[in-house]
Amino acid sequence: CEQAAERAAADAALGKDEKAAVLTLSTELGMTDIWGQQKAIKRTAELAAQCAETAAEQYARLARPYRGCGILAGIFIMIVLL
Repeated sequence: CEQAAERAAADAALGKDEKAAVLTLSTELGMTDIWGQQKAIKRTAELAAQCAETAAEQYARLARPYRGCGILAGIFIMIVLL
């Protein structure tokens, strides 16, 4: 089960925190009663929300520089081809 979660995390290109949340959920599901599973799902949903917030902050911080580099690379390629 843990190996399947590792493969799924690798295929989805998850970060360290997201991967830890998936692995924690995969080990807790099926091992406890329904209330324990509900708590695990709720805790994982909270972790996912935190990860989404972190990703949004990172995007806001890095989007402009990456966009600028892309535009400069495009201009450079156009100059080389001319």
